[in-house]
Amino acid sequence: MPGRKHGLAMDVPGLVIAVVVLTANIQVNTAGVVLLDQVVAHGAGLGIDVETVERSPGHRPDVAALPARSSGLRAGPGGAGG
Repeated sequence: MPGRKHGLAMDVPGLVIAVVVLTANIQVNTAGVVLLDQVVAHGAGLGIDVETVERSPGHRPDVAALPARSSGLRAGPGGAGG
């Protein structure tokens, strides 16, 4: 059986607003767009307001680089190590 991707949109109490099930070869962004389209289409009847907010040009999230890690294995005396 081929793979699947699924997405859920839920409100704060955890009630399901929309569900999307797509084939596994679909990009995650595409699945998100389809899911949000369902929320917009069906949300009006549920009293949900959806607003599109654009990022400002040049916006970068606050992300810090993690320090490099050693990928070698270490072992104590008598143990195998790399």
